[in-house]
Amino acid sequence: MAECNSTMREPRPFSYETLDWGDLIYGTKDELQALGIATDVAFPGEIGGPKRILKVIDPRGFHCKIKRWRGSDTFGASIVFPGRELNSYLEPEFFCLGVLKINHTWRDTFRGSADALIAAGLIRQEHIPGQPGLNKVSVRIQPDGMPVSRGFKSAEGVITITRVSKATLEVGVPVSKAEGKRRLAAFHDDLDAYRQRMQSLPCPPPLVPKERALEAQRRREQMRLVWSKPRLEPMVRL
Repeated sequence: MAECNSTMREPRPFSYETLDWGDLIYGTKDELQALGIATDVAFPGEIGGPKRILKVIDPRGFHCKIKRWRGSDTFGASIVFPGRELNSYLEPEFFCLGVLKINHTWRDTFRGSADALIAAGLIRQEHIPGQPGLNKVSVRIQPDGMPVSRGFKSAEGVITITRVSKATLEVGVPVSKAEGKRRLAAFHDDLDAYRQRMQSLPCPPPLVPKERALEAQRRREQMRLVWSKPRLEPMVRL
């Protein structure tokens, strides 16, 4: 039995999307279980179930993750097919001892302890959040080393230092406009090539009747045409 929640939102209608990387299904617990997914298992938020994510194997043998959708009675089930994963541009890479680097489109992010970031020459001791006169969580530093004052307009060359945990800081360093445009173009070129490769691969049979899956695919293609411009930037995957 699900826990009582007086703030539960309206459920989302059932949908089954066949995407480049796999299947994305939205439905109630009964609707998902009718497809053979997570039968006789407590769902996220239910008594005896996981708090956030339920990991199961679907009837075809693929890994499936189930999350509650926006505090409603609807759940989202994402099923990624092997060999169809989209490589993330946002995977951390080693920068130096104790520091990881993530290349975003318009900035580079460095993550590590205060000592490691200082040793790497990325920040100074007096710039750490919580130092006298600075915000405890996040500060912005101008190219001349001075903290950004209230009402400061320009963001060119300004770095952001954010405390993400007691022992870890994150430093955001902007890149040039030319480099940002180059990264964005490279991302979309690779994404287009990925989609072409995925279209050439055979897809496992859907868990719903074929006509329902085809209808979902047609809706998906219509959405792509509507949202093809402007192109979106790559986002961090949690």
